[in-house]
Amino acid sequence: MKNTMTHEEIKSAFSEIYNSFYLHNRMTGDRTRTDEEWEKIIEEADALRKKYDSRLVKNMILALLEEFEYEEKERENT
Repeated sequence: MKNTMTHEEIKSAFSEIYNSFYLHNRMTGDRTRTDEEWEKIIEEADALRKKYDSRLVKNMILALLEEFEYEEKERENT
């Protein structure tokens, strides 16, 4: 796993993680994800992690997965 990335790698990773991963998987509406949806999200996250193989991307993906989880828990508690 790389500790650092080039500027172009970071640009590419940020773009793909936000535009493809985050926007595709964010929750809209007032519902919870199915187990199948969570499985797809984890598969997508793992593919991105492997593609970029860097500490930065691993941490970004983990942070977004936590955010998805927190959002869902908030919905369940309201």
